[in-house]
Amino acid sequence: MIRHVLKLVWNRKRANFLLVLEMAISFLVLFAVAALGLYCLDGYRQPLGFDWQNVWNISLGPPGSRGEWGPDQQETIRQILIAARSIPEVEQAVTVSAGPFSNSTDYSNRDAGARTLEFETIQVGDAFQQVVKMPIVEGRWFSAEDDGAPYHPVVINRRLARDAFGDASPVGRNLIEGDKESTELRVVGVITDFRKNGELTSPHNFLIFRADPHAPSAHASESLLVRLRPGSPRNTEARIVAALQAVARDWSFESRPLAETRAIANQMRLAPLLAAILVATFLIVMVALGLTGVLWQNVTQRTKEIGLRRAKGATARDIQKQILGELAVLASAGIVLGGLIAIQFPLLALVGTVPTGMVLGSLGLSVALLYGLTLLCGAYPSRMASRITPAEALHYE
Repeated sequence: MIRHVLKLVWNRKRANFLLVLEMAISFLVLFAVAALGLYCLDGYRQPLGFDWQNVWNISLGPPGSRGEWGPDQQETIRQILIAARSIPEVEQAVTVSAGPFSNSTDYSNRDAGARTLEFETIQVGDAFQQVVKMPIVEGRWFSAEDDGAPYHPVVINRRLARDAFGDASPVGRNLIEGDKESTELRVVGVITDFRKNGELTSPHNFLIFRADPHAPSAHASESLLVRLRPGSPRNTEARIVAALQAVARDWSFESRPLAETRAIANQMRLAPLLAAILVATFLIVMVALGLTGVLWQNVTQRTKEIGLRRAKGATARDIQKQILGELAVLASAGIVLGGLIAIQFPLLALVGTVPTGMVLGSLGLSVALLYGLTLLCGAYPSRMASRITPAEALHYE
C-alpha cells in the first residue's frame, strides 16, 4: 500500500510540487510561532529572583539635571526616605537607579583577560533586599561595613559568577581580576537570578552596585520602591506621596504598584507574539481552505481512476486510506523541506537566545500541528472519494 501511494504521488509530481512548497512554508510559520510561544512560556515559569507583590514604585522627578546628584539632592533623598518610612503601613523604602519592570536598562562590559564580561547593572540602596525580598545564596548583602571601602561592593547573579569564576566561589574576589587601573569591583554576595524587567525577558548576567549614602556625589536614582504591609488601606499611596511632597516641594512624584507595571510590561512583550499568532492563524486558515479545494478538485478529476479501483475490489475504506496516505506523503515532504530550513537557525546562531532543546520541541510541535492540519483538510475530500462507485465512473465525462 505504501509503495503504491508513493508511486501515485511521484506520477503527479508536477501537480504536487506546489502543495509541498505550501506545506513547507506553513511548517516554517508554525515553527516560528511555536518557538516564540514556548520561549515565552518557559520564561514565564522561571523565577524572577525577587518579590514584586505589595511593592509600589514612585518615580522621582527632581528639578534640574538627573545625571548626578550633589550633597543637596542627596540630603533631600535622605529626607524622602525618612518621610516614607514614617508611614505606619510602610515596611521599608529604598532608592534605585531603575525600578523593576521599567524597561530601563544599563548594560556594561569589562575586559577580563582573554574574554569580555557583559552584564546589566543597577544601583540600589542598602534596603533593596528587604524591599524586594531578594534571596542571597552566598556571601552577604550591602551593609554599613562597606562605608568608606576602597572598592566598589557588588552583588552578582550565579550566571555572571559562572562566567567570571567558573565553579570557584566569587565572594571576596575582584570581578575583573588583574585590573589595576579601575577601582576594584569586589563581590560581596551572590543571588540566584534577577530578571528586573519581567518574566518574558531572557535570563542574563546581572550586577548590582551599592549606592553609597556617604559619597560626596552619586548617580541619580530614578525611583523610590516602597514595600507596604499586607492589607494596607487604599489611601496609603496618597498619604505617602503627600508626605514626600511635604519634604521636597519642588520635586514631582508619580506612584504605581509594581503589579500594574508588571502587567503593562508583559503586555508590551506579548504584543509581538499575539501579532505573530494572528498572522499565522490567518495564513493557516487560507492554506487549509486552499488545500481542501485542491484536494476536492483532485478527487473529482480522478473519478475514473477511483471507480476502476472500486470495480477491482477496493473498499470505500481502502480509497479513503489511499487519499489520506497521499496527503500524508505530501505533508512529510513539506515537513522535511521546511525542517531542513528551520534547523539552520540554531546552527547559524540566528536564535541564540532560544535553547536548542526548545528549538527541537518547537520542531516536534510544528510537525504534529501540520500533520493534524493536513489530515483535517483531507477528511472530507477522502470521504467524498470513498463514495464513488464504478457506475459513477462509467458515466463520468
